[in-house]
Amino acid sequence: MPLPVTEDTTVSSYWLNWRVLLCSIWLLSIMAISSFIIWKYESLDNLRSDEGETRQDAAQFLCNDDAWRPCLKEIHPFWLLVFRVIAFCFLLATLIVRILSSESRIFYFYTQWTFVLVTFYFGFGSLLSIYGCYQYHKISSRNLNVQHGETDAEQGNFMPLTNGENANKHEMRNVLNTQEKSSPAIISCLFQVVYQMNAGAVILTDCIYWLIIFPFLTASDYKLSFGKTKKPIMVFFPCFITPGYHQLIVARLFGICTYSRYVASILRHPLRHIGMTSWLNAQSEMTVNMHTLNAVFLLGDTALNCLRFPWFRMAYFCLWTCVFVIFQWILHVVVSVWWPYPFLELSSSIAPLWYLGVGLMHIPCYAIFVLVVKTKHYLFSRWFPQSYLCSR
Repeated sequence: MPLPVTEDTTVSSYWLNWRVLLCSIWLLSIMAISSFIIWKYESLDNLRSDEGETRQDAAQFLCNDDAWRPCLKEIHPFWLLVFRVIAFCFLLATLIVRILSSESRIFYFYTQWTFVLVTFYFGFGSLLSIYGCYQYHKISSRNLNVQHGETDAEQGNFMPLTNGENANKHEMRNVLNTQEKSSPAIISCLFQVVYQMNAGAVILTDCIYWLIIFPFLTASDYKLSFGKTKKPIMVFFPCFITPGYHQLIVARLFGICTYSRYVASILRHPLRHIGMTSWLNAQSEMTVNMHTLNAVFLLGDTALNCLRFPWFRMAYFCLWTCVFVIFQWILHVVVSVWWPYPFLELSSSIAPLWYLGVGLMHIPCYAIFVLVVKTKHYLFSRWFPQSYLCSR
């Protein structure tokens, strides 16, 4: 919901004061610390282990099959590809509908920035999964030919293979290592960075929306309709926390089903919806569900993928937020427009505390996803000890 313009942000007095100075110090400090962490840990020379890995070994660490390999041996890479393609198509359709209905105004919000990044992640991941399926097929065919040749030469055409599973696994790993040496390390590294940026940004976005913005809205801000019914649905419940809070929770659950049907209708008959009021009526449903879809799809990919999740890459997540704040500042220096979030307003005397508090929120938000990944490692390594392939 856009906020009214309270002060002219293009005048110099709005920026030349102690509040903006403190906020600038917080922002520059976070950027400096994040840049130092990235330089320290992402430098190729610093990727050597205590045993003394060479530069080539460090490059091979970055370039592996984690980008397209599922976490369980029994899951074919094709199923991870299917999940990523479905997620990418649904997110892209949602983004297109949102852009057509709200134009460029949606990019004032951090939510839309994160949503675009999540969509890019699944599109990028789909391409890597296609490449992975091709490599997997080539490796499987090569292993099959090698084993058939050994069987014909040593045991005859009709003799069964012995220790075939172990030999196949060992041979596949050797071929994968050979493929890794020729692949560009930067692609795998970039994909993992985008994944880790998304993880923190999605948690931060949803936490701010559902814990800070959402409770102060009223039920009239989210009017939902079903099918062809024009009349909005009004839901009444006793409110014990905040007026309208329970109504919005129920509206969110109803909206997920309705919104899925709406996007499917847009994909089937796109021209039918141009200029119709249903386009605008879906905005409230979009706002609610865009803060749910990103987390659902990202958690699903986390359950399937084999990507690492190191702590130091929280620095990219912090830089992503800093770039958004700088964009907002530059925009408001040029044009006096509303702030997308009330805690970005610099005219308030508690603005430095807001900036500091939101900055510190990055730590628990990233920690939540670290906990999710560690929980996955813990459970899967015990439920599927012989099949789990992720690094522990």
